[in-house]
This record gives sequence, C-alpha cells and structure tokens, in this order.
Amino acid sequence: MTIDLLRRLLNTHTNLYLALKIIYRQFDMNGNPMPNRIVDDNWKIKSEWQDLFQEFPDRFVIGTDEFIPNEGDTTRYPQSFEETWRILDQLPPDLAGKIGRENAIRIYNFR
Repeated sequence: MTIDLLRRLLNTHTNLYLALKIIYRQFDMNGNPMPNRIVDDNWKIKSEWQDLFQEFPDRFVIGTDEFIPNEGDTTRYPQSFEETWRILDQLPPDLAGKIGRENAIRIYNFR
C-alpha cells in the first residue's frame, strides 16, 4: 500500500472508499517501522497523506476498532479510537467534518 497506489485506485474506481485507522504501535512484529503510517513520530499527519485527503475529500472515513474483552480476559487488545480521532484536529474544519462524519452518513445512507 503506497500513496501512489491508493491515488491510482481512487482515480480508477469511483466507488472505492478508504477507512482510516491509526494505532499506537509504531513498529511491526519484526521491530521495523510500520510501513505507510499516516502520522509521523510526533503524531502529525504526513504531508503526502494530507495531500491525498485533500485530493479525495469525499472518499475517506474514520474506521477505528475497539475490542472489549470477555469478563476475566486480561488480554491487551490494540486500541485505536483516540489515536485515530486525534488526526481530525489537524485537518481543516471542512475536511475534518467530511472524514469524521459527513462521508459516513452519505456512503452508508444514515439518516
């Protein structure tokens, strides 16, 4: 997954939408930096991602997952809610509104 590939796919497939999810984990299982992170080490949106969001403002939604363990399960599941929603504060208000709310309402036909 690269910015160039996503741009090509978004241009080719007008019915393609992307969900954004940012997890706290910065390294993969082998200790390498996570590829294609939307944010840098300071949690700032990388410029190439910001450009992609602005180029396709109607094609992105927030896509966080939260795992709630069963009673007695002490497994720590990766959390993404706060990290993902935090990026909206870095976007212009109109773009943040689309990605954080309006696009999901339109795409999923919420009323």
